[in-house]
Amino acid sequence: MKLAADYVVSKEFPLVFRAAFTRSFGGANRWIADVGAYMAMPGSTESFFWFAGPSVSLADFSYMNGWFGVNAAQAAASAYRKYEASAGLKSAGFGITLVWYLNRHWFMTADGTFKRLLGTAASSPITQSKIEGGCNMSISYEF
Repeated sequence: MKLAADYVVSKEFPLVFRAAFTRSFGGANRWIADVGAYMAMPGSTESFFWFAGPSVSLADFSYMNGWFGVNAAQAAASAYRKYEASAGLKSAGFGITLVWYLNRHWFMTADGTFKRLLGTAASSPITQSKIEGGCNMSISYEF
């Protein structure tokens, strides 16, 4: 489940603050939060606009250990040492969001991010690269 919110400061100064909270259910039971600030870039129009800006990700203990921790059983069955990742700052990065309004209600969004792992996520013995990237596309309906 994901809950996200954007706050636009004003049309004259289109700075957007964004926060997203994701909760995994089932066996995972994990939380992660992404917060960022984005600014509209030159070339934006009424039907197309794009934003760019920094972001940070924070995660709970279960998330961090699920992705970056090595428990005793895993350490015994591998060459990795036992490692416990702590809750808190996971990464910091930069993202770009593109939005195309197709009509009054429908719009498409494309996002791209570049992040660097920090703290116990970066120090984990199973972390192969401290740099990560991601992209996503969606089609949405606005009421």
